[in-house]
Order: sequence, then C-alpha cells, then structure tokens
Amino acid sequence: MAPRKLCFVIPAHNEAVLLAATLRAIHAAASASAIDYEIVVVDDASTDATAQIANDCDARVIPV
Repeated sequence: MAPRKLCFVIPAHNEAVLLAATLRAIHAAASASAIDYEIVVVDDASTDATAQIANDCDARVIPV
C-alpha cells in the first residue's frame, strides 16, 4: 500500500494579515504528527501579498 499524504487546502482572498500564522500552525501540527503533507492555498484573485506569503511559507499556490 502506498503511503498516504494529507493535503490541506486553504481558500484565500486578501488574507495576507492572517495567512502566515495559519500556515505556520498547520506546518507545526503536521510536522509534530510526522505525516506526509502538503499545503495548497487557492488564491481567489487577491490584491494583497497573499500569494507571496503562501509561497514564502512553502505552500503551493493555485490562482483562480
């Protein structure tokens, strides 16, 4: 059986103020659980630094 991977999908629109803390919390919890995971931020045409912050926090960004 292939190892399982958990994917956290975060919808976001102009979430620059809160996104970094949210992504750090997810990284901390998932790392403590020793699970294989990824974080995907679905960026709904943000006009702030949402996408850049997601990238800086090692999340994959999908613009919509």
